[in-house]
Amino acid sequence: MEAGDVVMLLKLLEQEKIGVAVDAGWGTDALLGRQIRPHEDLDIAIEHKDVIKLRKLLEEKGYKELLQPDSSDFNFVLGNALGQKVDVHSYTFDADGKNRLRDSVSSRVLDRNRINRRLCCEVHFS
Repeated sequence: MEAGDVVMLLKLLEQEKIGVAVDAGWGTDALLGRQIRPHEDLDIAIEHKDVIKLRKLLEEKGYKELLQPDSSDFNFVLGNALGQKVDVHSYTFDADGKNRLRDSVSSRVLDRNRINRRLCCEVHFS
């Protein structure tokens, strides 16, 4: 997936009011302000309440689910005919504002305030 594709996809999600956290490779590159290596996919985390909306939006853009051994309602991969993939993880918060990820891979506890903080910037990759 190329940087321009990532930026276009993130702008689309923002327009549709789907809050997203970018992690893994592209998340690192965004923090560095430049692309340091090629990426097979875009890893994102969204609130579980937005999963249906995200699926519908990306299906309209030609994405379909690519079944994985660990696919679930909270962890799935969507791909298109161009070979672009979006690896989606979703989360919900408990009454204390903490997130205990529902997949079996992680037991991290995330603070709602950290997730809700947004870094508003435009990253240009050279």
